[in-house]
Amino acid sequence: MGGWFHGPDASSRPVPGPSAPKLLAGHRALSAYLRPVTRHCHQCGWEWTRTLQPGRRESCPQCRADLHVCVNCTHHDRSAAHQCRERRAEPVEDRQSANFCEWFEFVRRIWSGKGADPRGDAARDALRRLLGD
Repeated sequence: MGGWFHGPDASSRPVPGPSAPKLLAGHRALSAYLRPVTRHCHQCGWEWTRTLQPGRRESCPQCRADLHVCVNCTHHDRSAAHQCRERRAEPVEDRQSANFCEWFEFVRRIWSGKGADPRGDAARDALRRLLGD
């Protein structure tokens, strides 16, 4: 029995080609892959273009929000203990104020705007359809 690319009839089997991205355009992972992933201010979306990490006192030139904050860190996770996946980090009280965390690493993500919550919007739409509103 021949596999996907093996066996006597391998030439007659379909092979993924350049049209594969078009077929998967609606796929969540691929659509996220196609949008720009940047390091940016959590409050206004200003893009951080420097190669180094922001210092403890660095702030956004547009909105003056602190940049060295938990919500801008790769380790920040609302569902983790102390909202941080880095076990060695000390707990931080205010996650949107500058802190002295030595494990800070500026996260690269897709800027979707302050008010945008696509997952929450989808859940609300599903609930409305369920209840008939």
